[in-house]
Amino acid sequence: MFMKKVLFSFVLLLVGLSNARAEADPNFYIYLCFGQSNMEGNATPEQVDKDYVDPRFQMLACVDFTNPKRTMGEWCTAYPPIVRPGTGLGMADYFGRTMVANLPENVKVGVVDVAIGGTKIEGFISEEVDASRKTTCAQVFILRTERK
Repeated sequence: MFMKKVLFSFVLLLVGLSNARAEADPNFYIYLCFGQSNMEGNATPEQVDKDYVDPRFQMLACVDFTNPKRTMGEWCTAYPPIVRPGTGLGMADYFGRTMVANLPENVKVGVVDVAIGGTKIEGFISEEVDASRKTTCAQVFILRTERK
């Protein structure tokens, strides 16, 4: 009886995994944006930056936002701020806007902006992170979000 339950659970798992696959969208170009303060966004967004963002320019929320309401792991239109709450306008903002303005209408551009001001490049390379560091870049990213 136990083996039947295990086998049945395994079959259900395989069926679930086979249905969970999503087809890649060849018209959705995704860019990973990481770096320091300029990528993080130090400029204060002006009203013109907030008025209209082409919905083809998307950002992946790397943390939860309260205003505007965004959920970590979901794609949404890339109104600033795009890194995390409390950051400003960064290079990825106008990179994405420029890309969608110059690409065919059927192409979307997505950015995953995980910049952390003051972090050395080694902080983004797991093999280079010193084991004695007390926090990782991901932890710093979350800590800075919680402080905003």
